[in-house]
Amino acid sequence: MTPQLWISCGGTGGLTIGMSTAEKLKLELASAIEPADPSRKEEVRGRHVQTGAPGAIEITAAEVHQVTQHIVRKIAEEVSMTLTDLSPEVSGDIYDRGVILTGGGALLDGLGPYLQKETRPGYSSCRGTAIRSCPRSFTNVR
Repeated sequence: MTPQLWISCGGTGGLTIGMSTAEKLKLELASAIEPADPSRKEEVRGRHVQTGAPGAIEITAAEVHQVTQHIVRKIAEEVSMTLTDLSPEVSGDIYDRGVILTGGGALLDGLGPYLQKETRPGYSSCRGTAIRSCPRSFTNVR
């Protein structure tokens, strides 16, 4: 997801940014669901694509959401496909104990409700790196 934000700033904003800046954008503005405040902005600094000079642009939560939405859909598709392929015993364990998602994408705002809506009812997930899973509901864990 971070590389897509990195590419998007170069394509639409005319600014080349570093991967750490793209990661910061993801953590600050990305959301699995429609952002609560789509006009929320972050200033991004980098190098102008055409001139090579230092520059800055403002990126909104709506722009970041547009870039990340297809990735979030792909995550939901993969979760659904994986759940479908599980044995009945493992499915029962997931129903009782939930699922733990890890990695930077797991920290997206609204990922729990989004996955609950897009996957079959009854499965659960905790966001981020969690000590234990969340029974039967999607819960935000940071």
